[in-house]
Amino acid sequence: MSANDKPLLSVDGLQTSFYTEEGEVKAVNDVSYQIDRGERFAVVGESGAGKSVTSLSLMRLIDDPGRIKGGDVTFRSPSAVATLARKFPEGVATENSSGYIHVAELRAESGSVGDDPGATVRDRPKEVATELDDGSLHVEAGHVDVLDAPAEAMQELRGAEIAMIFQDPHTALNPVYTVGEQIAEAIRKHLDMGEKAARERAIDMLDRVGIPDPAERYSDYPHEFSGGMQQRAVIAIALSCDPSLIVADEPTTALDVTIEAQILDLLKDLSDDEDVAIQLITHDLGVVAELCDSVMVMYAGKPVERSSVEELYYDPKHPYTVGLMSSIPRIGDDRDRLETVPGTMPDLVQLPSGCSFHPRCPYAEDACIQHEPPLVDTETGEPIEEPDSDIHTAACLEYTGDLQDGVDFDVQIREDAAADGGESV
Repeated sequence: MSANDKPLLSVDGLQTSFYTEEGEVKAVNDVSYQIDRGERFAVVGESGAGKSVTSLSLMRLIDDPGRIKGGDVTFRSPSAVATLARKFPEGVATENSSGYIHVAELRAESGSVGDDPGATVRDRPKEVATELDDGSLHVEAGHVDVLDAPAEAMQELRGAEIAMIFQDPHTALNPVYTVGEQIAEAIRKHLDMGEKAARERAIDMLDRVGIPDPAERYSDYPHEFSGGMQQRAVIAIALSCDPSLIVADEPTTALDVTIEAQILDLLKDLSDDEDVAIQLITHDLGVVAELCDSVMVMYAGKPVERSSVEELYYDPKHPYTVGLMSSIPRIGDDRDRLETVPGTMPDLVQLPSGCSFHPRCPYAEDACIQHEPPLVDTETGEPIEEPDSDIHTAACLEYTGDLQDGVDFDVQIREDAAADGGESV
C-alpha cells in the first residue's frame, strides 16, 4: 500500500474514561476504525453507547473529569502535514517509511529550505512525495499523531482540517455575534485572510449551503435564522476552511423531516463534490441509509459490528444490531407493536462480565457470561488485524464457534428485499 492509499483517519484502541465519585466510567473502551478520503462513515447506537465521546476524543475536546487513557489517532492529510511541519518543526508531523522520519529533518536534508521556489528536493526518503509551491515544501505522504500533538497544533488542526458540526445549532452559534462574523473568524484564523477577503468567503459559504440573500444575511444574528438555516450556518462554519474530515454529531436531530432531507442532500453533495470525508454520529438508522457508505455499531463503549451500510441493513450479524433493525417501523407494517431491545444500557462503571450485551441478549449462553467476544470476520471467525469496512465484522461468540445452540435471526429488514433481489434475514 502506498502512502497516499492509506486511510485519511485511523483510530486504534482508543480509550476514554470519566472519573466520578462512583468510579471510572469507561465511555470509550478500545475503539478502532478507519475512514478513507471521501468516505461517509456512520457511528450508531443508543444514548450512552460512546458515540459522541469517541468523536470528541479524536478532536481532543475531552474536559475534566474525562481523560483520554490510550490509543492512537492518526490523521493523514497532505495540507495538515505541510502546515504543521512548517509551524511546528519539532516533529509534530511525520512520515512512517522505514522508521519515523521527521518532516523538519526531511526539509533540512533535502536542501529545499529557503526562498528559492526553484529549489529541488534531493535524497528524499522512499514513498515521500514532495513539491515546492512559492518556496514552501508540501508533503503529500505523511501523518499527524493527533493524541500526541501539542495543544497549539490541535488548534491549527481543528476547524481547518477536522471540522465538527455540533448537535444543537442554538448552542453552537454565539448569540452576540452575527452569523457572518462567526464564519469569517474561522477563515481569518486558519486561512490567514484579511477582513475583506474573509467577508467575501463567508458570504460565499452562506450561498454554498443554500442560504438565500447571503450578503444580507451575513449581518443577521443567530436568532434571526430558522432552525434549519442555523444548522446550515453551522455547516458553513465547518466548511469554511476546506476541511478533509467533517465530524457531524446528530446534525439533523432538532430538524423537521423536510429540513432534514435538505441537510442530508447538502452533506452528500459536499462529500461528492469536494471529496470530504464525513463521520456521522447518530441513532437514526434512516439517516445512515440515506447518507453513509459504511457503519460501526457501538454498545457500552465498544464496537459490536462494522460493515458496509448495505450489508448491515440486509444481513445484520450481531444480536444488538438485529434488535435495532427490528425496531424500525416500515410502511405497510402489520405488527401491532414495534419490537424493542429489552433492558437498558449497562452501568459503564461496572460492566457485566463477558459480553456486555448478554443481560439483554435473547441468545445468551453461559459462554457469553464467561468470555468477552472479540471483533471477528463473520465469515471466517478470525480476528482482524486492521479495521476494514469491506470486511463484515461482529463481536459475538456465534462467529468464533463458542456457542452451543447458536443464534437464529428472523427479522425482515425491508418489505421489498426479495423483490429487489436481496434477502430477508
